[in-house]
Amino acid sequence: MGNDIEELARLQSQWQDGTAIGPRVWKAGFIDGPGQFQAPTGIYVTTPEEAKAAVNKYADLGFIQIKLYSSLKPELVPGIVKQAHERGLRVSGHVPNGMIASQFVEDGADELQHINFIFLNFLAEE
Repeated sequence: MGNDIEELARLQSQWQDGTAIGPRVWKAGFIDGPGQFQAPTGIYVTTPEEAKAAVNKYADLGFIQIKLYSSLKPELVPGIVKQAHERGLRVSGHVPNGMIASQFVEDGADELQHINFIFLNFLAEE
């Protein structure tokens, strides 16, 4: 979960036309915020408008899920979740820096990846 849009499209095209063997893919669109620790691929957003546009782009491309990443501003999560759910997409991912896992879930995330984000709940004060 977390491929470059163009690279994934290229691979899927090869799998579908038989020039390469590959899996069936359930695509998850990757959204992060820009910064020193940003994900190596995906769409980077800093405003609610950019976040909504990112969700819509992934939905229009047939993605079924949005995966959020650690550098995303926590205040963007509820809007992304709302837009994704309105478009019929699930939301999962890392818990953005500055949030704890329970906030991520309370903001509407359908699931989270990696158990370490649960453990980080206990270090939130630090």
